[in-house]
Amino acid sequence: MWSKKSSLSLGKALFLSALSGIFYGLSQPGIGLWPLGWFALLPLLYAVSNQSPKEAFSIGSFGGTVAFLTTCFWIVVAVNRYGGINYVGAAAILLLLCLYLGLYFGVFSLGITVLPKNAAFAFGGASLWTLLEYLRGHLLTGFPWALLSHSQWRIPILLQISDLGGAYLLSFLMAFFNLALFLFLKGKKKALFYALIGIGLGLGYGLFRLTDKDPSPRYKAAIIQPNIEQLIKWDKAFQREILKIHKLLTLQALTEKPDLVIWPETAFPQYFPQGELVEELLQFLQNLKPPLLFGTLRIEGERTYNSALLFSEGKLYFYDKVHLVPFGEYLPLRKTIEGLFGSMIKEAVPGDISPGEKIKLLDLPWGKAGILICFEIIFPKLSKEAVKEGAELLITITNDAWFGKTSAPYQHLAQAVFRSVEQRRWVLRSANTGISAIIDPKGRIIKETPLFKRTTLIGPFDLSKKKTIYEKSKEIWPLLFLGIFTLSNLQRSNRNRSF
Repeated sequence: MWSKKSSLSLGKALFLSALSGIFYGLSQPGIGLWPLGWFALLPLLYAVSNQSPKEAFSIGSFGGTVAFLTTCFWIVVAVNRYGGINYVGAAAILLLLCLYLGLYFGVFSLGITVLPKNAAFAFGGASLWTLLEYLRGHLLTGFPWALLSHSQWRIPILLQISDLGGAYLLSFLMAFFNLALFLFLKGKKKALFYALIGIGLGLGYGLFRLTDKDPSPRYKAAIIQPNIEQLIKWDKAFQREILKIHKLLTLQALTEKPDLVIWPETAFPQYFPQGELVEELLQFLQNLKPPLLFGTLRIEGERTYNSALLFSEGKLYFYDKVHLVPFGEYLPLRKTIEGLFGSMIKEAVPGDISPGEKIKLLDLPWGKAGILICFEIIFPKLSKEAVKEGAELLITITNDAWFGKTSAPYQHLAQAVFRSVEQRRWVLRSANTGISAIIDPKGRIIKETPLFKRTTLIGPFDLSKKKTIYEKSKEIWPLLFLGIFTLSNLQRSNRNRSF
């Protein structure tokens, strides 16, 4: 444990912890001050230095809560404006979520108090940080949003190591640098040397990958961004007009002779196949030459699914979303929660969407596509499963109108960038209000649309059968990071008990 000789007062420690949280939030997509990601943990490390494990946990949890309040403030917009919950209730929901997410910072802060004060502190601390990011992405259905590595989403040379260990490997490298810099400032120089070697190797690998030439793309996509306001999306008075907008944008795009047309999530404004506009839609599809993928709420028996439907060569195929949004598409423990909150919850989440059975590929005339609907793109495991099944292309459709003009659409798009590199696949993204994008297998956004603009994105893409180390590896990373943390703790010695 740290020496108690120079521990900060609680007030100063909380200030530094909050500063780390603010730096963390400012580094994330949307605000995008990405260099802060390489220093964001430094104030927190000073804050918990020489604190007891219990104090470190509390101080770290406070900083983590601030970090996610800074990052996920958009939840208030989504819950209030579109969920029908007043600002007090929306703020309470945001605070509860951020208090939970802040606990991961708390556990990290507690964990580093038991590490030795040498290079093992940086190795063990970075491993613990990354292990906690992994757990955050899996526990309680998972929320791998705004990882430390996501701050670097616009820096392609740094992203390339993701095909080795996913976004988590870049998070490890960044956390290691933060911890090593802290040791350096405390007079321990060796760890920073190791960190700089790691960064150098990462940059070298990135340069190697970026200079590796790929064949010219063979296909062209037309991605439709209809920009339908969420408040009218399900209004019966506007449904025919909404379908008309999608059709007109598609007809305009056909002049570019695309090989594939993509509409966003729930683009068809009625339930399929029961809506009165279904026949009009099918007639329009029959006259199209290129395949068209569109999102819709699909009814089968007594169940409703959030689905992607592909019309190709006269046939209709579908994929049902398997990983649903809790409190958005279904209500966990519905009876208990409705008993506690009554009509407010019933109005916000009136009914449950049913999950699909498994990741399923859709066959295009020239290859296989893995489909990820909205929330699914944030889970690396789902894109990995799609590629294991044979996906040569990843397509994600979403409706980010819920987020308004906040940083959330950028944070959501950043996830797709990492999926492209992890699997070395082109990613086509259609978003109702933006940001629609075409991303190449190196994580470079070839084309993108502005937010809240009705437009069509025309751009190139290709197929790939490559297999990355990250795709072929089992879920060994959490065990690896746990092992490094454990071994680092065993390196503790009496002569390294304090600075």
